[in-house]
Amino acid sequence: RSRVHGRGRPVTLVGPAPWMPNPLAMCITAAAAFDRAAFKETIQLMGLRVRARQCTEVVQRLRASKSLLEMPRTRSVVHDPSGADGDARVVLLARHVTGPDLAGLSAEDRAFADALGATPVTYALDLGYEHLSADQVLSRLLPEGISPPSSYEQVGHVLHLNLRDEQVPQKHLIAAVLLDKLTPRVRTVVNKLDAISDAYRVFPMEVLAGDHDLVAEARENGCVYTVDYAKVYWNSRLEREHRRVVDALGPHDVLVDLMAGVGPFAVPAARKGLRVYANDLNPACKEGLEGNARRNRVESLVAGACGDARAFWRALNGPEPPGPLARFPADVAAAHARGGTVHLAMNLPATALEFLDVLRGGFRRELWAGGPLPTVHCYCFSRERDEAAAEDARARAAAAMGMA
Repeated sequence: RSRVHGRGRPVTLVGPAPWMPNPLAMCITAAAAFDRAAFKETIQLMGLRVRARQCTEVVQRLRASKSLLEMPRTRSVVHDPSGADGDARVVLLARHVTGPDLAGLSAEDRAFADALGATPVTYALDLGYEHLSADQVLSRLLPEGISPPSSYEQVGHVLHLNLRDEQVPQKHLIAAVLLDKLTPRVRTVVNKLDAISDAYRVFPMEVLAGDHDLVAEARENGCVYTVDYAKVYWNSRLEREHRRVVDALGPHDVLVDLMAGVGPFAVPAARKGLRVYANDLNPACKEGLEGNARRNRVESLVAGACGDARAFWRALNGPEPPGPLARFPADVAAAHARGGTVHLAMNLPATALEFLDVLRGGFRRELWAGGPLPTVHCYCFSRERDEAAAEDARARAAAAMGMA
């Protein structure tokens, strides 16, 4: 299966797309374009010759003072290359420690080494491609003036890049190195082609390297999610905010999530034992939400819906909520009777403030007479900073609710 992405919704094809280049083949071509042997080098390091039984103590001391050599796929303790004493080991020092006088090593660490009878030795360390990070490899391979990607997001096995214009011509090389260095944790590398523009919050992307399997497994706040990255929105950077809100929910509260996605608020709230009512406009999100509720064994606590957020809220507040929403009035009454409240989540920063108008006259008196109105968690973007951003958000929220 392969998916082709344009500026609209993704199109799923059965079999390869014959008119498009094969990203796996292009990745292999890019990876073959550089010689791994060219990365071989030998560096001179300083080390401490100690007895084998002393290694643990020396390593712990030097690691704590950041004076121990710590590199990927490199041992910090090696056999004495002289071979004169089978019980001797060499603890390699960080590269900032130089010369037989161990310049760069603290006086305390030198005194520690002297007390153990450790002796300074020079050690020749052979390095190659396998010892370098992706950033180090790309820094050598990319043309002058083009830096490696400074950040990326990983959702399960899918690594998501957002390449700058000057990096795009080197996209297959960048993807090939990242895939090679991050395997097996990463099996697919994608690049965002444009900003989110459709109502489903799905951005157009291209697969640069690896396979076309974009159905990933994400773990967040003790829950496991299936995320079809081609069809739904997911942002791993929001994990802390999801946790903050869920942690704030009391044991007798009810959560209503108007823009629920695949459940990063809804599922952990249900795992706390709360009743949850969750909606999303995207049918793939509703499918994902319900699947994730089952996967985390909370399907009995989550009522899902697919539709407009305003219509969902009005249905909940109606005299007879339909279908799976029918229990909402009883759940609100139970929450109020136990000192709980209803929390309303609106996590669609681009437009959520616009949906606040549904709260004007949106509370049926009989439903809310027994307790407080909901606590609303509404997210937005702002061009302002700090307190000015908060004031900007308050003013726009007030305007949306006709209170300006």
